[in-house]
Amino acid sequence: MKRNIASAVRELIEQKLNDIGYDIWDVTFYKEGQEQILEVEIDGENGFSIDDCQKASDLINEIVDEADPIEQSYSLLVSGAGLTRVLRSDAHLSRARDCGWSCTAKLFTSVSGSKEITGSITGFNPDTITVGDTAIDRKQISRLTAIIE
Repeated sequence: MKRNIASAVRELIEQKLNDIGYDIWDVTFYKEGQEQILEVEIDGENGFSIDDCQKASDLINEIVDEADPIEQSYSLLVSGAGLTRVLRSDAHLSRARDCGWSCTAKLFTSVSGSKEITGSITGFNPDTITVGDTAIDRKQISRLTAIIE
C-alpha cells in the first residue's frame, strides 16, 4: 500500500512540477518512528536550491491537499536528489548509464568474490544490471547507488 501512495502522489504532481522546471527523481512514502513521511526528491536542469525545494514543496502541498490521496497524517519532505542517488527505476539506470556516473551495487550474496561491485552501468534488462564487466541478477542487489561527480 505504501508504494501505491508514492505512485499515486507521483502521478498527481509530476506534470505540474515539470511545468515549473523540476524533474522528480523519486517519491517514497515510509514510516519513521511514529511518523509517516512523504519524501519527494527533485532535480532541475541547473541543479536545485533551498528556494527550489520550498517552491516545489508549496506546489506539492497544494496538489496533495486538494486530491487527498493519503488517509493518515504525514509530513512532507522535499529535497534535492543530491550527489549520491539511489537507483530504483529503469529511468534512473538509463540516466546513470548515459551520464557515465560511477555506481556501487551492494549485494545480498557474493558475485565475482565480492558483495560490492563498483563501476559504471554498461547495460541492463529486466533480469540483470551490468556494472563494468559484471552482470548482476537484479534480485541479488540490495542497493544500487550512483555518485555524481
